[in-house]
Amino acid sequence: MYKLVTALFFTIAFFVTNTYTSEDIRSLPYCPNKNGSGLVLVSTLDGNLSAVNSTGSLIWQINTGPGPLLVSNIHKLELTNNGEWIRIIPSLTGTLYKFDGSTIDPIPITAESLLKSSFRYSDDLVIAGGIEVRSYGVGFSSGKLAYECTSVKCSNNNNQDVEDMLLSKGQHTRFVL
Repeated sequence: MYKLVTALFFTIAFFVTNTYTSEDIRSLPYCPNKNGSGLVLVSTLDGNLSAVNSTGSLIWQINTGPGPLLVSNIHKLELTNNGEWIRIIPSLTGTLYKFDGSTIDPIPITAESLLKSSFRYSDDLVIAGGIEVRSYGVGFSSGKLAYECTSVKCSNNNNQDVEDMLLSKGQHTRFVL
């Protein structure tokens, strides 16, 4: 009996999956059933979003705000630590160090953790960071900006071509100050 039920189930499943053809399934809106343009999208650290073709020629480029994807001024800061001047030195691994003019010592916090919370180093020194998130709607073929959303508001530019596919891009800008 078990084998009969199993065979019947697989027969019905096979029949149901093979009864639909590509003509029966409607395509998604704004997703035309044609070959793509062959563009490659490139997001660079300076905050630009670009499209290049198969020969490497730039087709379009937009500058996404608020600026570069990574911003840090921590290496330029000279801070006081209970009256003693120190400089914060970031490393490629994310570890932070303090330099007091003669010695370099690690600080018990990383640059990555500063993106989520601040760190009170001493009574008169707090180190902080953050993340700004923006979303963009960009015409894939044209590069025209359709909308931009920040954590505060969304702006609709109303210049999107109807025939142009819409690309949605999220950008996370990280900064440590």
